Amino acid sequence: MPYAAAEVVGGVGRPLTGRSFAVQRRRAWLLFFLRAAAAKEAAQLVPDKALSGKLVKQADDAIIAAMDDYCGTGKSSSPRPHPGPPPGLNSLVGQIIVMANVLPAGALRTELGSIAGQLLKKGLAV
Repeated sequence: MPYAAAEVVGGVGRPLTGRSFAVQRRRAWLLFFLRAAAAKEAAQLVPDKALSGKLVKQADDAIIAAMDDYCGTGKSSSPRPHPGPPPGLNSLVGQIIVMANVLPAGALRTELGSIAGQLLKKGLAV
């Protein structure tokens, strides 16, 4: 992971002492979306096309379920305590975009940009 990317997510191996719960939660979401995008990219590289398609679908489903959970729009999500977008939506989307921009051009960067756009659209539609 490039140094700048490590700084965005709070550094590798550094404890989150002194940070608020909201910042810790946002960091966890950021790392989830990064790992899900990386899993999707890895799935696309599997030589067996049938297996690759199945793994990509599972990664897409996990990303969509996580977005629903974050935005409170999923079937199993707890109802939002107030109307409007989830707290920290703009910050999370911004961090995903920053993370994408420190990566070299490629599928992972494109996927993170797509995730950021979908998350913003879903979060603002609430």
